[in-house]
Amino acid sequence: MAQVPASTPSPLTRMTNRIAASAIAPPDSRILLTQAQAGMILSRIVELPNRTRLCPSGTTLTDALIQRLAGRGIKRIYIMGTEFPTLGADQWAETAKRLHERFARVHDQPYLMVLMKTVENALARTF
Repeated sequence: MAQVPASTPSPLTRMTNRIAASAIAPPDSRILLTQAQAGMILSRIVELPNRTRLCPSGTTLTDALIQRLAGRGIKRIYIMGTEFPTLGADQWAETAKRLHERFARVHDQPYLMVLMKTVENALARTF
C-alpha cells in the first residue's frame, strides 16, 4: 500500500481550505467582454482554451487591454464586485410599479403572468 507523504494535505483539509477561501473572497461576476469597461478589476485569471495565461487576477482593465482580449477571442471574463448596481428602496418601488403597469392588460394570461413574476424575481435579486 502506497503511503501519502506527510506534506500532502488530506482531502478534508483541502476542502476546508477551499470553503474558507471562498468565504473571504469578494463576490465576482461573469460578464461578456463587450460589457467590460475600463477601470474594472479582474477577479480571476484570463486564459486561452490551451491554458495560456493572458492576464492575472487583480488586473485593472483598460480600453487597450479589452481590445487585445477581444482580438484573442476572449468572450467572457470575471470581474470583482457585482455586475449590476443595486436598487434603492425608492428605485425598487418605481421599477416594480412600471413592471406591473406593463403587464396590467394580460392578467388573464397565465404564461405572461409567469413571465412577469420571473422578471420581478430577477429584479428582486438586484435589490
